[in-house]
Amino acid sequence: MGSRSTLLLAGILGAGLSLISATTQAVPQGFVKERVFAGKNVNGPQKVDFGGDGSIFIIGAGKLQYFKDINDQGRITFDVSNRDARHSLHGMAVHPGYPDVPFVYLLWNNAWGKNGNRLTRIEVNPADGRYVQDSETTLLDKWCVADWDAHAYGDIKFGPDGFLYLSWADGTRPQGTEDNGDWDDRGLAPGQSCNDPANEGGGYRTQDHLTPNDELLLNGTVLRLDPMTGEAAPGNWNIGKGVAEDDRVIAWGLRNPYRFTVAPWGEIFVSDVGWNEVEEINLIANPLGEPPNFGWPCYEGGDNMTAIINGNTYGAETN
Repeated sequence: MGSRSTLLLAGILGAGLSLISATTQAVPQGFVKERVFAGKNVNGPQKVDFGGDGSIFIIGAGKLQYFKDINDQGRITFDVSNRDARHSLHGMAVHPGYPDVPFVYLLWNNAWGKNGNRLTRIEVNPADGRYVQDSETTLLDKWCVADWDAHAYGDIKFGPDGFLYLSWADGTRPQGTEDNGDWDDRGLAPGQSCNDPANEGGGYRTQDHLTPNDELLLNGTVLRLDPMTGEAAPGNWNIGKGVAEDDRVIAWGLRNPYRFTVAPWGEIFVSDVGWNEVEEINLIANPLGEPPNFGWPCYEGGDNMTAIINGNTYGAETN
């Protein structure tokens, strides 16, 4: 199983999220390059994960695809392409107890505006990889999607502690550090705005934790969740402190944390796509410690940007 995982992941990385590499790049010594899933039921692959029985799950083009093994022709297990928006499924994780715990978790855009992104859990029949009818359960939808074209992505993974980790972006446009009275809601259909308070729209949504007197959205955060309920996982630092809405949060102030990884020893490395100058890899050294604020939009890397972002700033508090 380990060799198959290595071959498949190498294909994804080497071909820019394509499972079929057409390049002739030299393979480092000790590695083998092998084409997998050629000509099979794979369309626009974005992420792959594995069940404990050797089964393979892939998301792409709004569909969850199942393969019993690399010799299987595969099938569409779950399809949201007819009820979501442009970026469709962008996060997926298989429960580490699969097939005994036959759950697959999906992160996908469902609508414009508030509650526009959702985390769902579905049950899959391990015998044939088919979706168990009526098993779809929404665990969480506390994000606002103000623009499909940019920061409407996230990721989900299980940690070595058995809990579910999730990242999601600020939900606005690439130039969305401005607010200008809900600047980021331009282009949305009437009635589908994020309803951010004044001076808290755009990239400032990631600093929502600094204004606890209004509804907290989870844009620009990393979460640690109970995979059965979607509630905060036991041990989270915020539990019992401040408002209950932030109990799930283990990091915040992120721009576009499209992908992250959890090290076997528990540290979390978050890839955060930068704005003008800096691409960040942020470390959450202790997921159970006080949640770090990575500072967006007041900071890009170590650069203080408060002089250029429209005069609305939480900079002193994010330093």
